[in-house]
Amino acid sequence: MHASWRGLAAAVASPLVLLGFAVSLLVLRGPGPVAIVALVLGLALATVTLLDYPRRTEFAPDGVHRVCMLRRHVLPWPELVAIERTGGSAREAFRRRDEHAATTPRGGLVARGAGKRRFLLTDRVESRREFDELRALLGRLEVPTVLRAGRPSADAPPTDLYRRTRAGDRQDRP
Repeated sequence: MHASWRGLAAAVASPLVLLGFAVSLLVLRGPGPVAIVALVLGLALATVTLLDYPRRTEFAPDGVHRVCMLRRHVLPWPELVAIERTGGSAREAFRRRDEHAATTPRGGLVARGAGKRRFLLTDRVESRREFDELRALLGRLEVPTVLRAGRPSADAPPTDLYRRTRAGDRQDRP
C-alpha cells in the first residue's frame, strides 16, 4: 500500500517551510529565540518525516514493513495488537455528510502496538482488493493481530494507482 502524493508533499513541505522561516529570521535579525526555536523544530520535524513517514507499507509473513524515506521499519506480527483506521481528514468528514458516507471507512491504516504505540501504515483508504488481501494474510498466518478496520467502499481506488504497472496487473482499477 502506498501513501498519497498529498500526504508525502505535506510531510516534506512542512519542515522545509519551517526551516525556511528560521533561516530567514537568522539572516534578517540574527540568532534570536524565535529563530532558534523555529530552527530546532524544523530540524526535528524533518528528522521525523525522513525516518518515520511511510512512503509505502508491505505486509509479509514476518510482519509489517514500513518503507520510509531513510529507513525500512519492520513491525513483527507478535508485537502488534490491531490494525485500525485513522480518523480521516476533517475535509473528508465535512464533505461526506450523507448516510452512506457515515458508514464508509475514511482514512488510512495504523498498526497499534503494545500500550499506546501507533504506527502509520498508509494515509489513505485502500481498495477492497488490498483490504481483502490483508485480511486473508492475517487469516493464513493466524497471528494475534486483529483487523479492526472497516472494509472500504467498492469505488475506492487502489493505493498504487499513481504507479505505472503493466496492463492487467491491477484488476480493481477503474
